[in-house]
Amino acid sequence: MRLEVSCLDRVGLAKDILLIMEDYGINLFAIDASNQGFLYLQFAEVSFDTLSELLPLIRKVEGVHDVRTVSFMPSEQEHYALKTLLKTLPDSVFSLDIKGRIRIVNESAMHIIGMAEHEILDESIGHWVQGFNFSRWLGEPTVLAQATRVNIGENEYLAEMLPIYLPDGSQNQILAGAVVSLKSPARLGKQFNALQNQTTGFENVLATSDKMKEVLVQARRMAQLDAPLLITGETGTGKELMSRACHDASMRRDQPFIAINC
Repeated sequence: MRLEVSCLDRVGLAKDILLIMEDYGINLFAIDASNQGFLYLQFAEVSFDTLSELLPLIRKVEGVHDVRTVSFMPSEQEHYALKTLLKTLPDSVFSLDIKGRIRIVNESAMHIIGMAEHEILDESIGHWVQGFNFSRWLGEPTVLAQATRVNIGENEYLAEMLPIYLPDGSQNQILAGAVVSLKSPARLGKQFNALQNQTTGFENVLATSDKMKEVLVQARRMAQLDAPLLITGETGTGKELMSRACHDASMRRDQPFIAINC
């Protein structure tokens, strides 16, 4: 059960409310305070009769405007919104404490490690992610964002690491840990190709080497043929970009270009 208390910001208000709940033997699970004039309380379910007695007593507390039951507390909404976001992200994400121990891990990260959440939490990220000293980085006087290549087993990833700083009420900030995001080469290739979706024409294909210039000459000629073209290459080398350029130079340039990722 959760209550939303609309109230003034005064010293001792929460204590007065908690004393009332203590008289009813109610054990508080969580409490949220908002700077917009709200206090939230979470506790075990109580009977309708108990709630009917409790709410009027809380309304009589000095500084309380009103109190009502709510479905969730702000911290719960934020928590589950974050979990939903992490669950849907294709990149592997870890949240670390200042010692480099894993506090939060998403579905993608569990998949590439091949272990369950309870087996990963509170363990050092260095057990699985090799090629970067997270503890040393987090121990530096000033922790700055980093990006580097790392490995999990035989697989290589691009790691983007961002420190988590919390305000301490003054001009200073407190280091609370870091967020680490891992991207696979295939994922990077897809992101690069997505950025090129609106880029068309051979003039947008970068060619500095003689070999690549020769490829463009051949592609311009082949684009005029009324026949299928086969373009091969590693992920992220620009196959779709070249396909779009060929389409724009072909007799079908006025027809839609449809990219299907298989």
